[in-house]
Amino acid sequence: MRATFAPRNLKPKSKVKNSTGSQIKKRLRKQVLFRATFYQVICDHNPNIIALEEEDFVEYLSEQVWDLGILDDSKVKNGNETGRNSKENSSTLTEQEIITRIFEIVKDDFITFEVCNDEEQCLEICKDIVVKWKSVSNPSASAETSLPGTCTLCHRHMPLTFHHLIPRMMHKRVLKKGLFTKEECTTRGIDICRPCHSAIHKMISNDQLALKYNTLEMLLEHEGVVKFVGWASKQKGYSKDHIRNLLRFPK
Repeated sequence: MRATFAPRNLKPKSKVKNSTGSQIKKRLRKQVLFRATFYQVICDHNPNIIALEEEDFVEYLSEQVWDLGILDDSKVKNGNETGRNSKENSSTLTEQEIITRIFEIVKDDFITFEVCNDEEQCLEICKDIVVKWKSVSNPSASAETSLPGTCTLCHRHMPLTFHHLIPRMMHKRVLKKGLFTKEECTTRGIDICRPCHSAIHKMISNDQLALKYNTLEMLLEHEGVVKFVGWASKQKGYSKDHIRNLLRFPK
């Protein structure tokens, strides 16, 4: 009697290759998204980074953090949970532990390159990086959104960033002097495009922004800002095909 053999269930090589290529592209897109998120959080805390355009420095640090392999948002636990496995990885670390690990990587460089003044500010930035990353990497999360909209200054349809009219670097100083309340420091701001945001911080120091140009009306009395806004309003706005959206206008 002739033996019969069932055919082996083998996947075509081409499909395996396509699947692998797709996974690599997905990981790369996720890393680019993290780099953009990392950049924005740093700029939100210290807008001078925008003015200096320290992209190489930011890219280097974002890669150092990403290479830790602890930012898979699907595996990050809530702060009140603990992992049973003693080996540290993305499935066992709590949110606070992830923040601490990032802090250990970036604290020296952050202070050396004047991203922040001290370790307390550095820890705050690290926390914001993790929180922000969870919101942008999880589509189902109710993330703070800043989709393309109308820039308050140049009125173009652009991806928006939040400009703190009282820069974060100045909060402790103005609170100590009693010039503003804590709520005013954190909520007073305008939604503007990245080009306008960069221009403001290139022309006006944090001291001047906090003490003089801390309202939209006062900003529009600055000669340099008025000239830039006039020029920017004549430039092209945001396009859905704008590939720089992910890199330069992250949210």
